[in-house]
Amino acid sequence: MEQKLVSQLGRVHTIVSSINQRLEYETGSIARLTFKVKQLETEKADLVKAVGTLDRCIQIVSANGIGKIEDIVSDGLRRVFGNDRYGLLIEKKETARGNSYRILIRKGQTVGSPMDSFGGGIVNVAAFLLRVILIKRFKLAPFIALDEQFSNVSPEYQHRIASLLKTLSGMGFTILAVSHQPKITAGADTVYELEVFCPHCKQNITPRSFVTDGETQYDIISNPCPTCGKSFDNALPRLKLVKGHKSELAI
Repeated sequence: MEQKLVSQLGRVHTIVSSINQRLEYETGSIARLTFKVKQLETEKADLVKAVGTLDRCIQIVSANGIGKIEDIVSDGLRRVFGNDRYGLLIEKKETARGNSYRILIRKGQTVGSPMDSFGGGIVNVAAFLLRVILIKRFKLAPFIALDEQFSNVSPEYQHRIASLLKTLSGMGFTILAVSHQPKITAGADTVYELEVFCPHCKQNITPRSFVTDGETQYDIISNPCPTCGKSFDNALPRLKLVKGHKSELAI
């Protein structure tokens, strides 16, 4: 009888352990998806701001330069997305208060607002190219800081983004970029990785990366620390040089 009870308890323990493991996995999945939803909401807000910024930028450029702007951005879009039918159109309207401008994207016979008719990757690239034009137009310092500028560009086009940044670097631009996309950072002269450490035991607790549907994603930081078991408010970030020289900036 005792042996039977021990056997039954063993099976129950195995089932409970399996359930706990499944629960832990599902909890982690929920945390990752929740983070992804918040990230997408932030990206959407950034894209809306980007379109507003583009509209204001166009207003300060003279009407005589519109055709040139269209040509430059259109060429950039084609270089990245490899589609000769892509192009930028700037619609000008005369109003009682002056001229107003609206940015449109063309793909073949389709013409529409970048936000409503096309993916976020198109907006990312067009916004970047317009920034480059403004720097050149107003003779500003050739320095560009990018914080996940190309987060919506599909992996299949990211190597072309790297090539575009490399070309600009060769033209005298200094580009500092923050990116989770290995295909983009692969073209950089210098690359640093951000690592995270427990403030108590100094154990490396950098979130594990994994690829889902072609996109690199990251787990959440374990808190409390899995090594010392202590909770913390702020982890210790450190930059680790993985390519290039410390005296250089990265793209």
